[in-house]
Amino acid sequence: MPTVLGALVLITIALPVANPLFPKREQASCTIESSSKIGSTRAARRGNIFPRVGTDCGSFVAGKEVACVSDPGRKIRLIPGITYDLTVQGPRVPVIWDPSIVEVRISAEQKRPNVHELARARTSDPELNATLDALADEVSPGTLRAFDYEQPGFDPECDVLRHVMTTKGIQLMSPADAAEALRPPEGVAPRDPKLPCTRYPCGLEDMPE
Repeated sequence: MPTVLGALVLITIALPVANPLFPKREQASCTIESSSKIGSTRAARRGNIFPRVGTDCGSFVAGKEVACVSDPGRKIRLIPGITYDLTVQGPRVPVIWDPSIVEVRISAEQKRPNVHELARARTSDPELNATLDALADEVSPGTLRAFDYEQPGFDPECDVLRHVMTTKGIQLMSPADAAEALRPPEGVAPRDPKLPCTRYPCGLEDMPE
């Protein structure tokens, strides 16, 4: 038994050191699980040394922040419910070790519905449908008219949410919601030239004097 235990300890110590020797590989479309599902009891006991993050693709070793593919110098948080394309490295040894997340990009396709999809949903409850209709009108492109404004910078691979300038000021949206808000309805022409973005996080050059 001591021999087996000693071998397990040796493997556990050696694997992190050997990780860089393994080729990097892509693991596409992995959704981060809620914190209550991250890791097992075993992983939790070792969490301070090798923190785990749980996904629907399996468990991985990762810190609170990881590098973004399009800007490796930038660190981003892994947020439960968001789907990422992962670059991972290292072996998966059952019970003992999981691959490490090297860098990530936010997946173009997210697995949870956006606010516009929710607003268009219909139920058997008339009152709820009326609420959904009001929400649909509140967030409609024709109401927000984001397409009339210059917009703050946005990196779709690193930014989970997007700042969008609208008639109601800056709104924080998912990329899917932002894309829909920025698309003019049929028959509606956007302003030309566009109105300036005058709120944070737009540049100071856009601020009124």
